[in-house]
Formats: sequence, C-alpha cells, structure tokens
Amino acid sequence: MRTISRERVLYAALTFLLVFGSYLWTLAPTLTFWDAGEFIATSYILGIPHPPGTPLFVLIGHVFGMLPLGVDFAVKLNLMSALASSTAGLFFFLVLAQVLDRIDRDRGWELSTTVVNVAALAAVCLASWGLTMWYNSTETEVYTIALMTIGLVTFLAFWWADHLEQGKDWNLLLLIVFLMGLSIGNHLMALLVMPAVVVYAVTVVWSSYRDYVLSLLLGAAGLYIVTMRGVSVDGILGGGAWIDGVPMVLGLVVLGTAIWWMNRTGALPFFGAAILAFVAGASVLLFLKIRAGMDPAINEANPETWSELLAVLARKQYNVRPVFPRSVDFLQYQIPLYFDYLFGRVGPFESRVPGQFGVPGLSILVFLMAIVGSVYHWLADRKTWVFFLFVYLATSLGLIVYLNFPLGNTQAPEVTGLMREVRERDYFFVVSFVFLGLWAGVGVFAVVGEAVRRWAEERARQAPTVAVLIALLLVPATVFALNFHRADRRGNWVPRDFAYNVLQSLEPWAIVFTNGDNDTFPLWYLQEVEGVRRDVTIVNLALLNTGWYIRQLSERTFTASDPPREMPSFPLGEVAGVEPGPRPTRAILGYTGRPDHPLSRPGYVIDEETSLEVAGIPITLEANTVLRRQDVGVLQVIRRHLGDRPVYFSVTVPGSGQLGLGEHLVRHGVVDLLHRSPASELARRGLPIMPMQPPEEAWLHVPRTEALLEEVYRYRGILDPSVYKDGTARALIGNYGATYLQLAAAQARRGQVEEALEAHRRGTKILGRDPTAESSLTGLINIFAVSGSFERLDSLFRTLEQRRGGSLDARYYKTAAYNAAVAGRFEFAQRVLREYFQETPRAVEPELWIEMAEMALATGDTSRALRLLEGAMESDPDSRRAFLRSINLAEAIGEGAAVRGFLRRWVETHPGDTAATRLYERYLETGELPAELSAGPRRRPVQPVDTLPTGG
Repeated sequence: MRTISRERVLYAALTFLLVFGSYLWTLAPTLTFWDAGEFIATSYILGIPHPPGTPLFVLIGHVFGMLPLGVDFAVKLNLMSALASSTAGLFFFLVLAQVLDRIDRDRGWELSTTVVNVAALAAVCLASWGLTMWYNSTETEVYTIALMTIGLVTFLAFWWADHLEQGKDWNLLLLIVFLMGLSIGNHLMALLVMPAVVVYAVTVVWSSYRDYVLSLLLGAAGLYIVTMRGVSVDGILGGGAWIDGVPMVLGLVVLGTAIWWMNRTGALPFFGAAILAFVAGASVLLFLKIRAGMDPAINEANPETWSELLAVLARKQYNVRPVFPRSVDFLQYQIPLYFDYLFGRVGPFESRVPGQFGVPGLSILVFLMAIVGSVYHWLADRKTWVFFLFVYLATSLGLIVYLNFPLGNTQAPEVTGLMREVRERDYFFVVSFVFLGLWAGVGVFAVVGEAVRRWAEERARQAPTVAVLIALLLVPATVFALNFHRADRRGNWVPRDFAYNVLQSLEPWAIVFTNGDNDTFPLWYLQEVEGVRRDVTIVNLALLNTGWYIRQLSERTFTASDPPREMPSFPLGEVAGVEPGPRPTRAILGYTGRPDHPLSRPGYVIDEETSLEVAGIPITLEANTVLRRQDVGVLQVIRRHLGDRPVYFSVTVPGSGQLGLGEHLVRHGVVDLLHRSPASELARRGLPIMPMQPPEEAWLHVPRTEALLEEVYRYRGILDPSVYKDGTARALIGNYGATYLQLAAAQARRGQVEEALEAHRRGTKILGRDPTAESSLTGLINIFAVSGSFERLDSLFRTLEQRRGGSLDARYYKTAAYNAAVAGRFEFAQRVLREYFQETPRAVEPELWIEMAEMALATGDTSRALRLLEGAMESDPDSRRAFLRSINLAEAIGEGAAVRGFLRRWVETHPGDTAATRLYERYLETGELPAELSAGPRRRPVQPVDTLPTGG
C-alpha cells in the first residue's frame, strides 16, 4: 500500500457505492426494535442512553441528524449506520486489495489488476452482506461506528508499516491510540482491534527497534496493572479500599522500571504522547457527567457525580459476569453458540437463528473458504495474517471467554434450568463475521487463481476475464440473493406503529407500565423525537429495580421532555368521550431516600400470606412470594395516582408484573386500564365491558376497543408478505390478532354476531392462521355458542362433518356447550349436548355436566343446576363423583326431596353398595347428610354472567 493507484481508488469508491446502495435500498423507514429507539431519542435530545452511555455516538448522531437531508430524524440516523458500514467496507477494500496483490505475486499467477480489484470488491461485499452486518447497517446501532473505526485503524496500521522504511515517523500510531480512546465513547468493541495492532506493530519493527518496543510494552503492562488492577472500582463505589495493595505495588515497580528503560531507549516521549492521545480521545466520556447534570428526559443511571460516572462506565447496573466460573459449559454450549450464529440451524447447532451467509450449507462453504483464504494469506504475508488472526480471535473466541455467555435465547431448546439470554446475541460477533467474510473472499480468489493457472498451463492461453470476474462475484451475489428478504427493512413500521398504538390507547395524563426495551424505547422515541403524547408517563418495570430510576421518578411528574401545557389533539376524544382533566403536578413516586423506605431494599420475601389494600384495591400476597423492588414501585405508583390519573399496563407486561390485579383490569385495545372495582362489578353497573374468553377472568371494553382497532391504530406492513418480520415483530403483531379474537368473543357475548365474525376473521388473518385450523374453528364455535346462534352453529358443524367425511371430534361439540354455559346460556348448552350425543350420552363426561351445574349455581339458578346434575347422572350412572356432587348441591340449596331422590336412585342401581344403603337409611332417620357423603370443596365457580348488560 505504498501508493494507491487511480484505478484502485475508483474500485474503492465503487465498493463503497455498491455496499451503501444495498443498505440504502433495504434501509429501515423508522426506528427498529431493541436499542435503536433509545439511541435515536437520546441523540435527538442529547440524552444519556443505557450504560456505558455511548456519548460519542450520541454526539455524532445529534450532528448527523441536523443535516438537511429532507427525511425524518430516525431515517437520518439509519443512514448514518449505513454510511459508517460502507466506509468500513471502503477501508477493508484498500487493505484487502493489498493482501491479494501479495498473494498474486507469491503464487506467480500474474492476474490483472482488474481481477485483483474485483476480487477485493467481491470479498468486501460478501462480508457486508452477511446477515448480522446487514441488519446492523440498516438501523441505528453503535456497532457500525465501531466497525468503521476498526476498518480505519486497520488501514492506518498497514499504511504506517508500508511507509516506515521511507523515514516516516510514528505519528500514525499515535492517531490510532487516539482513535482507540475516542472509540470508548461509542462502544468497547473497537478496542478489540488493539491487541492486533500491537502484535502487528511489534512484528513490523522487531528487528530494528527491539529494545525500544520492549520498553514500551513493559510500560504499557505497568500502566495496565496500576490502573486496572491496582485501583479497585468496587472499593470506590462500595466505600471500601480504593487501592489493592499487591497489584498496585507490583504495577508501580513495573512502571518505574519501564520508565527508566524507556528513557534509555528514547521511547519515553512516545509513551507519554500515547497516554495523552488516549486520554484526549477518552475525554468524550465527560459529556456524560456534564449532560447528566442538566437532567435530560432520558438520563439513564444519572452519571452526574464522579462515582456515578464510574459506575456507568463499569456497567454496574448489569450483572456483569466474571470470566470464572463459567455460566454454562464452555465446550458444550458456549463454543457451539458461536457456530449457531455462523451456520444457522444445522447438525448440533440448534438455535432457531438463520445462518450468516444465506443458508447453512453456504455458510459452511464460506467458513471453509475462509480457512483456505487464511492459508494463502499466511503463505504470502505473515505479518498482516497475524493482524487478521488476532482481530478474528479477539472478536470470536475472546468474546466468548470474556463475556461468559449463558445459554443462547433459543439454543438447545430441550435444556431447562439454565440461565438464558433475553435475546439473540449474534451482533457481538459481527466483527468476526466480517473478517471471516473477508478471508472467505481471499479463499475464493485463491481458488479462482489456481484455476486460472491450471487453465493457462493446459491451454497455453489466459482464461476469459469475464468468466473469472463472474466466478469471483458468484458467492457474494448468492449471499445477497439469499439474505435479501431477511435483511430488507423497507415497509417495516411495526415498532413505530405499535408504540403509536399504545400511546393513543391511553387517556390524557395517563401512566402506563411497560416491561422492557421493545415496549419502552419506541415510546421514548415517539415522545422525544416526534412529540407524540408527551402527557403520558411511562414507567418501565425493569428499570424500577434500579435506585437511580426510582429517584428520577420521585422528582418528576412526567418522563418526557416539556410535557404540553394543554393537551394536544386526542383521537379518541369524540369516540369514547375522553376529556383531558387538569395537568398533574404530583411526582410519579414519593421515594424519600430513607434506609427504612420500602424502595430502599432490592426486594422482600413474604413469609406468610399477607393481605394489602392499595388505593382501595385488596391484594393478597401468598406465602414465599418474592416482592421485587419493581413490585413495590408499582404499588407506590398506584397508591399515589389511582383516582387522579389513569393507570394502565401495556399488554406486553406479563401476569407476574401485574401483582394479581387481573380482576381489576379492563382491556382497551393493547393496554389494560386499572379500576378500583373488579371488572365483574363494573359490568353489573352497566359499563360496556365483556369477558374476552371463558372462563370469566379477563375483560374488555367493547366500544373503546372497537374504536381503537378500527379508527385509531396503524398496521402498516403487518399483512405484507414482502416485509420480513422477525420473532420480535411477530410477537408484537400477535397482540393485534389476539385482541381482535378477544374482541370477537366479547362482541359475541353482546349478541353482535356479524361484528364478532368480522373481528374473528381479521384476528385470524393477522395471526396467519389457516381458517380451517382447529384454533380458528374453535373461535367460530365460541362465537355461535356464546351468542346463542344454534342454527348457525349447527350449520357449521354439518359443513365440517361433510368436509371431514363423518362426525367431528367430540371436543368441538363439548366446547360449544361449555362456552354457552359460561355465557349463561344453559338451555343452549343442554340442547347442544342432547342434539349431538343423543345416541351416545355416555360420551359426555359427567364432569362437564357438573361444571355447568356449578356455573348455573353461581348465577343463583338452582333448578337449572339440578337439571344439569341430572344430566351428569344420566351420562354415567356409575359416577360416584356425580352422585356425591348432586346430593351435596341439593343439600346446599335446601332441596331435601332431591337429596332423597338421588340417594334412592343410587341405592336402587347399586345394590352391592351396602355403605351407601346404610348412609341412606341414616339420612332418612336424622334428616342430616352424613359426613361420609361430603363431596369435598367445590371448584371455584365462574363469574356470574346472567346479569350482565347485552348492549351499550
């Protein structure tokens, strides 16, 4: 790389444009899932994202977002990622072209410069179109800036080595050191290139500068021991000893010896300059402390003091795993996890993730080509080969060892009891995948070069240039074609629209509990960047376990920047009668910081069953319940605000995060509104809510959900098959489908059969279910059953019977009867069972009759309950449970004649049961039911439904 020819510069530009064009073609039109929403929002407002803070990325993103490009801020930052990755590709092209030149000369192929340049272009494209690299390059992520830094450093290191003999000084190495310090402000990933730079520089100058280099290495070792081992971060943060004596003394001795030696070799000025360069670059971290003191709306971990800044940089918010002990077996799980992400689901690698290079077979071929390329690289240029090797090892095996991964998110699905990652972590290995792709490109070049040589030897003429170029481009073109659909982000509005739909489901000044990154960061983005619903307070349950977040919520009324003095236009105002009340002035939490405050402790274990009342809501905590800090925070928010501000849970919050409040929640679209009274009581008062599915444990506000689903929500791209949806997108989209199905069930209960059928159709379509699948048929059966549409149900059954060439599985008929009973349509339920089991009454288990009897009893219809129990006795006259339950029920409602009738029938039909005969006689004598005939406690009945309104 002594000089770069004009042709090579043009090919470098072409490589950049080709890669950038592919990323631009598939660019995300808005934010994506996981950290993107947070990074976009913090870049917009100069906020503080999650530890370690990434201040450099925030600053670059803020400046880039100011460019007048005529697109939204989110798109600008996505473009920034695409630009950074493409720039990395440009640098890698320049480096790789040099390596291929040397291989060509070493092997004596004498290939044209065009072939070499196209081979380098093909290798960069192959690396750039690997799936993880492509993903990261079309969204807002820190890894693209890190990769660009690695590409630049690689180029600078190789350029320095090639010009060293011309008397050039070592300032380029100081520039690399500065870039390494600066890169800490983006992501630590870029630092992984530093070992490769050191080893490469040593191999380049070893023969001429041995003592000079050794003194520098000793100085670096001493400085590392002093700063990284001699100073105790845990001691500083925990109030203990700041200095670890033995490492500090050892480090000072090593550093002092090194300074004496560097002074003799003349390396001391360079060593001092390198320290200053690194510190100057790393000084960007001060942005975190300065900006945190200004209290931006997103201020994660709040690093406004030196100790808090140190905690952020050390990522103390997270459970950082030590290298030992291993979280899971290294050879059995951790090494295979890497190859899971590389190859895809093949052989022993069973994570449910796609391979990097299209399909498993091609990914394996690329890996083999990388081995071939590495061998040829070694033979031609061992110094640069060492650089590549150290980068690859540091970003693959090194990361596996250092990060000590638990089980992958979908790795080894049959294994239970081991800690798993919350998401796939393939992005950690993106640099290693890129270098594998580059080496695979070298391998393809080597194979083509050998083929060209054989062609020339056998035919005494050169191989056709066009054929050679096609052969070089074939593998990257195939990878592009195979990965395109998965990597294509065009039309994928799912994260943005779901966040919009959540916010627009809420009443003015609402508080909404969210669960994690994907249902929080997009909301932050909408509030901060687009200004949507800044009146809403977002409370993230995961962050509620941290002290800094609790303190912030205790100082703020809102969590967004500049909440409006007056409510903006609210789409549901006219539809649902929602009117904004006065602006809230009370802080979200009331944490005082006292050591005895409930939020000062990380959690509690409830030793015995405990009853609480929070804002008028009774809550029972069972014995041995672990009450986390987030649970205490939820209770505090409810206690302070319920009645003054609407309180919601996002549909993404699991049941464990709702603290047993399910009976007080009513679904409004994709959120649940908390009420003081149980939903069943609200229904009896006339609120237009209905149970979503039997049994009566979850309720839905019918007109409000109808308005949200049909008039407010946005669903761009969710039914477009050309838009690829990953597992996260499918999960959130599934909430729409589930809500439509829940609405269908509620509408059927109200007698809105046509509306229910349409909602069922839409829900089934969104979920991608076959209309003839069992789940779909069960939903239709439920609609007709709970609405009392016997003729339509019967027609459906007859159609299904004809389609399947005979009778249906008995489960379908029983499901219809059960659901009808849940809705209080007991006569309908009896009719279904009599109609379809008139010739085989014993096919109906007595338990079904008994459950329906208990439902009837819960509504106060005792006569109906007795008739249903008669059905239980008829379906299995020998069922002792049906017999005992019947007499106990009759006894409970004071029907002595029925008790005697049941006992007499049993004795007459079971003459061998002498015990029953004796107990029957005792009952006739005393009039009291003997204890031996007790059926035990009854199953908890379903909520009564016969008093619910049917409309409005």
